[in-house]
Amino acid sequence: MVGVVHTVSHLGERLVTDQIMDRVVRVVERVTGMSAIDPAANLFERGMTSMMCVRIMVEIESGLDVTLPEDFFSSDTFVTLDALNGRVRALLGGERR
Repeated sequence: MVGVVHTVSHLGERLVTDQIMDRVVRVVERVTGMSAIDPAANLFERGMTSMMCVRIMVEIESGLDVTLPEDFFSSDTFVTLDALNGRVRALLGGERR
């Protein structure tokens, strides 16, 4: 029975993580005007600017009710959707260490 509880708990965490990642993608699409973004595509090569990064950070903070650390503002964080989602997931505890 413990395995079942763990599985249900894990599924619930996964659903929450997926919902957060979907929100991040929608924010990036709205701020940049891009759509159907390949998660591995270089966003700066597609037109991402530092001002867009700041706007994305502000929307993530307000939408998820979090305060992002100063070092979040980095080109490494925003280079791809995968990088951005990984950083958000790590900050929110979605990645187990």
